[in-house]
Amino acid sequence: MHDLVQEDIRAALSLLTPKKVVGHKKVRVGGVGDGGYVMVDQLGNVPVCYSIGVGSDVSWDLDMASRGCQVYQYDHTVDRTTSEHPNCHFQKVGLAGYDNVYDMKRLDTLVAQNGHADRQDMILKVDIEGQEWASFDALPVSWFGRFSQIVVELHWLDHLHDNQFRRLFTRVLGNMCRTHQCVHIHANNYAGYVIVHGLPIPQVAEVTFLRRAEHQFIDNDELLPSNLDLPNNNNVPDHFLGLFRF
Repeated sequence: MHDLVQEDIRAALSLLTPKKVVGHKKVRVGGVGDGGYVMVDQLGNVPVCYSIGVGSDVSWDLDMASRGCQVYQYDHTVDRTTSEHPNCHFQKVGLAGYDNVYDMKRLDTLVAQNGHADRQDMILKVDIEGQEWASFDALPVSWFGRFSQIVVELHWLDHLHDNQFRRLFTRVLGNMCRTHQCVHIHANNYAGYVIVHGLPIPQVAEVTFLRRAEHQFIDNDELLPSNLDLPNNNNVPDHFLGLFRF
């Protein structure tokens, strides 16, 4: 039986198939469990980072701050961060696709308020429990080009059976992939690993995107999780993704 929905899901997931970056290695940034991310090791001269959704773990923020980066932190669900650093600047504001609620702002609004609208050398990290879809969808096409790397925890991948969500997923990641290439993906094992139209899919994935303009890419031959990845939940095994090719 030819499954047209499976075909559409495979096309959507192909946007998350990682490529290898020519001439550059990866490094883990942040903690040894939940809150740490694998990134491309080009972090020495990054002046500005945005960390959206800090929660109770600010290990990534502190790691970037210790490298000399000014880290702008946002989360409307906590009153303050668990650890402070002179280079970290926290506001109790959440990310959304609109500006008309007092404690929620669009990402482009936050960047403009800090005087960074014209910068092209920033890094973005986002973990906002599913609100990334509406928040990213509200942004102008190619707006992500301001960031050299983007690390985002993507939720609800098991909803790709739903046509409306699949269109949203494809539109958001398609816009991001105009300027960026997926270079790493890791499944968050606090969430499940499910079968959707015959395809094994993690419900939640931590994904790293690198700006295309300055780099060359080749097919990835590294099985995932890699030796830099660690389980978010140490009580259960990490989810195996292999090459994650579709």
